[in-house]
Amino acid sequence: MKKRIDLIRRTGQAGITLVLASLLAFSFIAVSAFGQIEKGKRFAKKSNCQDCHEPVNFPGDVKHKPFNKNECLSCHKPHGMVGMLRLKKTRAELCTECHPSTKLGLEKSNIHQPAKDGRCLSCHNPHASDQKGLMKKPTEEMCFSCHDRTDFEYKYRHQPLDDGCFSCHDIHGSDNEHLLKKSRAELCADCHDTDKEDFTKAHFGYKVASADCTVCHNVHSSPQPKLLTRSVHAPMSDGDCESCHNAPGDAEPFGLQAAAE
Repeated sequence: MKKRIDLIRRTGQAGITLVLASLLAFSFIAVSAFGQIEKGKRFAKKSNCQDCHEPVNFPGDVKHKPFNKNECLSCHKPHGMVGMLRLKKTRAELCTECHPSTKLGLEKSNIHQPAKDGRCLSCHNPHASDQKGLMKKPTEEMCFSCHDRTDFEYKYRHQPLDDGCFSCHDIHGSDNEHLLKKSRAELCADCHDTDKEDFTKAHFGYKVASADCTVCHNVHSSPQPKLLTRSVHAPMSDGDCESCHNAPGDAEPFGLQAAAE
């Protein structure tokens, strides 16, 4: 009987200790939460988010319009768990409220993978940046975050690379392969006048306007002059195409010559 009474007493003491500890923890959380609410003025009619979230913490000369106008609630919910800022919608849904998917090209047949996945913040800062379009890095460096730079840094570089990737590629979506702004032939013809005599002469008299340029040339850079592919057939290097192919004036100039009997 005595043992039973001692057990009850010990159990009661443990329960009281647990209750007191819970009350103490709750009091600490309440005081901490009140401190955050008071500091942030979340319930004040004239609250200013930037009183707590100072603009200096969001560096960059290019400002996202809502952020620049202190319209934080256009994207964020004002309440929720203390210390947590929540978006009104998923990131992609939120972005396309102001940036229509049709204007971004997100309804094209080929979509840039980050855009397809709704990962806008893989490339863009949501508040401010030093880069145009709120890019996280300069354009070329941003692209190299995913694309191996090796193929872009050989000795001979394609001139458009100096103007940036977007001189040939669309950013978000395109109806052409590899997010090209136009078909390969049309894009090449924007800079290379295929009707000029010099162009034809550079191709040893052959008309190549309708040919696939990438069969012989690398599109970004190459260790070979004239952006030729790494492996070049010797007769072509020497301009002796007719050793294998029909003459440029032939009805089928790229056809192979009949084997000598």
